[in-house]
Amino acid sequence: MQPSHSKFVNFLKALLQGERLYLADVGATGGPETRWQQWESLCFFYTFDPDPRSQLGSCASKNYPLGLWSGKDKKTLYLAEHPPASSLFKPNQEVLNSFAASKALQQQSSSWIELDSLDHVLDGQSLDFIKIDAEGAELEILKGAQQSL
Repeated sequence: MQPSHSKFVNFLKALLQGERLYLADVGATGGPETRWQQWESLCFFYTFDPDPRSQLGSCASKNYPLGLWSGKDKKTLYLAEHPPASSLFKPNQEVLNSFAASKALQQQSSSWIELDSLDHVLDGQSLDFIKIDAEGAELEILKGAQQSL
């Protein structure tokens, strides 16, 4: 750990006064990003990913293997060859074929999933930070997170 990093951690601990930062990682394949894992002792992570192949990581304080939306709903999850590319929106294979990684983006299968809003799932818990990587569903997720944010 670099000295400047230690100073910042101590500053943050003093600032938080024993409290923790509450973070949501939506589209959390692999768990919270490495840059956040160094703050694990100061944070409480909520991780969300509806893809059953996702590894949500050990850094998460609470894992939710479900999809988020603006409210309760049921939609098709299109499972891509590469799990982080799975989406609630049907892939346009003609467009995707123009990319070098098109094989990884191809639809492998699909399944119906239940969706809920972040506000309902967290039931009043407010967040300090949210990261969303949801393949085009970001706006709908934010609509369902107004109280949490």
